[in-house]
Amino acid sequence: MRQDLVRDLGELALATRLRRLSERLLAGVDELYRELGQSFEGRWFGLVQALAREDGRGVVELAAEIGLSHTAVAQLLRELDAAGWTERQPDPRDARRQRVRLTRAGRQRLRGLAPVWEAVRRATAGLLAEEAPDLLAQLEALEEQLARAPLADRMLQELGRPPRCRLRVVPYRPAYRRLFAELNLAWLREHSTPDEQDLRLLADPAGRVLRRGGRILVALWEEHPVGVCALLRHGAGDFELAKLAVDPAHRRRGAGEALVRAACGEARALGAGRLWLLTHPVLADAQRLYLRLGFQLTGTDELAHSRPSLRLERTLDPAEDRS
Repeated sequence: MRQDLVRDLGELALATRLRRLSERLLAGVDELYRELGQSFEGRWFGLVQALAREDGRGVVELAAEIGLSHTAVAQLLRELDAAGWTERQPDPRDARRQRVRLTRAGRQRLRGLAPVWEAVRRATAGLLAEEAPDLLAQLEALEEQLARAPLADRMLQELGRPPRCRLRVVPYRPAYRRLFAELNLAWLREHSTPDEQDLRLLADPAGRVLRRGGRILVALWEEHPVGVCALLRHGAGDFELAKLAVDPAHRRRGAGEALVRAACGEARALGAGRLWLLTHPVLADAQRLYLRLGFQLTGTDELAHSRPSLRLERTLDPAEDRS
């Protein structure tokens, strides 16, 4: 039997073995495309599927959805453009940006490939059922664990060194103005429609938040800004937690929780005895986070915005540690 160094190295070569397996699977699919005379590459699949679900998207949005780097997605899109699958159009909200969409020919090819992809799905499902029925669930669990505690931190721990401080929350600076607007607009467009009140606040965060006695906080992941939130002051001791948004590529890393905890500490330092917020009823994960951090559901509120909202409140104990 031929020696397999990668296999023999076990856990030490896990990444190499997974990459080898991925390349083998992609090679099999690409061989099928060639056999059927389809001018398609397996590495394009994720992007094409993302655009099939929602056309007219930016590179950053696409990179976040399929979990690849901005650079990798940009390269794949150049290939898809050259192959006639995709085209670019100016963003109607910002002419400096481009949105990616499938061409008419691309959508026709998409329909033609549907039975091929169904065959791929059935063959892969059969392979998993025979040899690794729990593999997909195990991969999901592995990804979740790596999001919570990256491998680099685990290796540092094995060497007796403390983990890196990857996530921290800092006060707003003017340099974060564009980030504050972009993250919130992306969130609003994902879940509803920005109204005039949203747009005015996002266009002037200093005037509509800071100069009115509020605060804006920014979450940094390895010194890269990935999330924001605002404390809106409505009166003496009356503060609202609002405009919480996290870059989709960095969700499930604790940024949202860190921002909420920091906002509670800031509100307490400003003399607030309670903190309240509005959240969309469909955002179950957000509601679970707020409830876990001490907020309680107090009713509904549709007066402040044109979208349905649940109102949650939390009492702030002055003696509580701000951290």
